[in-house]
Amino acid sequence: MAAWVAQDPPVLKKPNTKFRRLLVSQDHGEVYLIIATFDYQYVEYICALGTGSRGKGSTHPFLEMREYGPFEVKSPEQMEQLGIILLGASIQGGLWDMFQLRLYHHGVS
Repeated sequence: MAAWVAQDPPVLKKPNTKFRRLLVSQDHGEVYLIIATFDYQYVEYICALGTGSRGKGSTHPFLEMREYGPFEVKSPEQMEQLGIILLGASIQGGLWDMFQLRLYHHGVS
């Protein structure tokens, strides 16, 4: 997750913005959803953009990750549930914005 944030840092549109990333992972027949939540202090820290809280003994939780699952790939009911969740995330715009950003970085219009 840290490498992903460092490679594609979010754009700060307004102060105190909370950012989220959705990671979908699979382990054999199980699929997991991991939602990471972080703020711009974490982006500064991980990208070494500023001083951030490094070395100050901060108790600020830079990155919070929540795991949901497993969703069994052999279970039609669980795959339907997973599909609905991923469709909802896509419609919300988070995944589409990230897809557009990746296309922009790769020079695709």
